[in-house]
Formats: sequence, structure tokens, C-alpha cells
Amino acid sequence: MDSLEKLGLSVYDFDRPDKFSFENLRSLDSLISVFSRNFATDLSGLLRMPAEVEVKKVEQVPFGSEYLEKREKDESIYVVTNLGDKEQIILQLDVGFLLAIHSKQCGGNFEQIKKVKKNITDFEKLTVEHLVENYMYPPLREAFKNIWDFKYHIERIETDPQYAKITVPQDMVALITLDVRVRTDHTQVQIVIPFLSIEQFIESLSTDNVLKNRKTETPPEQIFYLNDHILQIKRNFEVEMGVLNLSVNQLLGLETGDVLVLNEVDKPMVCHFGGKEKFVGKIGAKDGKAAVKILGIVKDVEGKKEKIEKVKESNSVLDN
Repeated sequence: MDSLEKLGLSVYDFDRPDKFSFENLRSLDSLISVFSRNFATDLSGLLRMPAEVEVKKVEQVPFGSEYLEKREKDESIYVVTNLGDKEQIILQLDVGFLLAIHSKQCGGNFEQIKKVKKNITDFEKLTVEHLVENYMYPPLREAFKNIWDFKYHIERIETDPQYAKITVPQDMVALITLDVRVRTDHTQVQIVIPFLSIEQFIESLSTDNVLKNRKTETPPEQIFYLNDHILQIKRNFEVEMGVLNLSVNQLLGLETGDVLVLNEVDKPMVCHFGGKEKFVGKIGAKDGKAAVKILGIVKDVEGKKEKIEKVKESNSVLDN
């Protein structure tokens, strides 16, 4: 071995030939990171709970010996995806993750993600199709659109890895492992990309090309959507009529008919929006209905209490 190194030579492993260069794998990592962020956002919306997705590992392995032979039947779901006429990739999900999503989609709770061995039913396959086609394909297409512009569609869904063969056993594949967290539960999603499926695009899979085509600015339509969404958010607007400090003994001694004296109604009062002090206002009436006149805005900064008292005092002086 030392003599080979002196001659500038190295041993070539015919069982694990390097088809993806280091730059190819690094570019895949960058692209899948974009997919992960978008998928996490879509998954959170689907489940109505916080979800995080991040790239754990990107490596190249032989498809037969290091991928298919190390998978057990009915532990994972293999979504064989067509990219074009012959090109295919695999999206791999844990069965336990699918069952938790299926329970949520059917009106139940998102159950704890457990390691399960199960041949999924046709009804559960519909949940797989819904998840993949609506929440995985769109961010995947968006992440890779500057490298290749495939139209993803499901070829078949399997739980037996032997029926998920998409290339020859000796072909090298890029195996991308994603760590998915929903609340405190963890699971993994894997993406398998055979070299033969993307060989014609491998030159485009470079760091310079990925960075050149990546947008650094938020699209105007997304900004418009976010602004519109924020403006539609509803929160409670509450007027604090007063605060009263009572001892536990006084609280226990309260009876029906007791009167608690709060602020005078003609004094400025604190207004809350979304549970936070935002305004100082004065209660009154307009058109025969109770109303609040905003006298000042309290920003969420240090010295907020002092600002509230200052606005109250200034308005009290004006009233006098």
C-alpha cells in the first residue's frame, strides 16, 4: 500500500466505485436543505403542529448490497417515483410515521411514532399518495428546478424492498437521510437517487451552478401572501378595566353581592391585543354602544409600564 501511495496510485474498489464526486454530494446536500425547509413548513400545516426537517447525511452506496439487502420487509414504505421515461428515485418513509399521519388525517390524534412492521392497506396507501404528491413533490420540484425539471409521479408503493428495485444492484446511489421531528417524536425519511437516473444531469450538479441559480430574495408573490395572511389573523382586543390586589383571606371571604372597586371609568385604561399591552384608551359610548377611544400606543420595549403611566397622566391632565 505504501509503495502505491509513493507512485500516486490507490486501490480501486470495484464493489463501491465512486460515481458521485464530492462536489456532487455537497450540491445535493445544499439542494435537499432547501427541500427540507419547505417540506417542514408544509408538514406543519398538514399536521397543525410544529415539525422540523433537516439533512442528516448524504452518501453514496451500492444499491444492492448497501441499500436493498439491509432493509427489512414491512418496516418502511418505498414510494417509487418516475422522473421521466426511465429515470426513477425512491422516497422512503417509516410505516410508524405514516400511521401517525393517517390517524391525524382521519380525524384522530397524531399518535406517537413507533417502530411498526405492517403491510399497509389500500386506504393507508391513499394517505401516502396524498402526503407525497401534495407535500413532498412540490418542494422537491422547487429545490431541483434549476438542475432538472422533471414531472414527478408515483409509479408504485411497496413495503417489500425487493419490489422497489429501480436500478441494477451494482449501481451507485446517492442515499440522502433526513431527520424529521414532530413535537418530540423522531423519524427518518430517505431519498434514493441512482447515478444512472441522473447521469445526463450530473455535470449540472455542481456547487457553482447551485449557488448561481439560488434565489436570495423572497419572491414578491410570497411577500404578498405573507402580508395578506398576517392581516387576516384574528386576535382578541381586551380593555383592562382595572387591577385589584387581594389577599388570600380576602379572596376566600368574598360572597355574592360584594362589590370590588376598580379604576374610575373616566381614567385611561390599558388595552390588550393578543394578550399583550399595546394601547392606552378611554371608555365611552358611540351611537348608543360602548366604545374605546385609543389615546396612545405602547411599544413592546423596556420601560413599557412607565410609558403607560406617562400616557395616562398626560391624558388625565388634558381632561382636567
